[in-house]
Amino acid sequence: MIPPSVPLIIYGSIAEQDIGLLFMAGLLPGLVLVGAFLLTVLICLIRKPLLPVPQGDPLPERSNRAGRAALPVLALFALVLGGIYGRIFTPTEAAGIGAFGAGAIAFARGRLKTLRDWRSCFAETASVTASLFMIIFGASVFAQYLNLSGVSFAVVDMVARMDLGPTGLVCAVAVIAIVMGTVFEAVGILLLLVPVFLPALIAAEVDLIWFGIVVVLVVELGLITPPVGMNVFVVKANAPDTALSTIFLGVLPFACALLAVLLIVIAIPQVATFLPGLLGRT
Repeated sequence: MIPPSVPLIIYGSIAEQDIGLLFMAGLLPGLVLVGAFLLTVLICLIRKPLLPVPQGDPLPERSNRAGRAALPVLALFALVLGGIYGRIFTPTEAAGIGAFGAGAIAFARGRLKTLRDWRSCFAETASVTASLFMIIFGASVFAQYLNLSGVSFAVVDMVARMDLGPTGLVCAVAVIAIVMGTVFEAVGILLLLVPVFLPALIAAEVDLIWFGIVVVLVVELGLITPPVGMNVFVVKANAPDTALSTIFLGVLPFACALLAVLLIVIAIPQVATFLPGLLGRT
């Protein structure tokens, strides 16, 4: 959600919306989502602490040390976003700059200084990427099967016959996308759902920038819901000794937090439209 966001880029390309405005619209909801996740972590740790309270340095000193350690990462984040918003480089170029900057930070902190470190880094990257593409391939095959069988379009036609208003239409699309998220990956949802509903959304005069934020939030929710939660499989690939059912149970509180933020954005569209409005968008 927080830019640079690949789903927002894909949505902007499909819906022919300004990607810069979508990035601005995604900033506040993204920060709200971060706050909701932090609150979820806090509640989970209060209910079931994972580690004992560390002894030694006072908490303010530990916080200052952690803040100083995070400064290079925050500076890299500001560089990447500032370059995109300032039209200094494209999102693709920003990705390369971000990767180079992250490597430089790791090198400065004593990482990636040997050939073995680089080989391990590339091997883990290839392994995770291959796992993701296998999931995407399987989901794409299943999506094509549903598409050819007519199930997806039958559901869309059923919603169209309900004659819903703008908000009702957006909510119906969100519900369908959440259901699709249990078996589709993010790109499949966007490519299948957005083009089909786009004419109806335009006819209902739905703000397509706001709808883009809603649909990306829904896609993010689908990425952590069973049985095909792609982000859950990423965690599983990096923690092979942990049962998949345990991981899904672990992400359940965060799915609830994400659903709460989704409802906030639907109920209060200004959360997504405020920053684009400051740019003089009509």
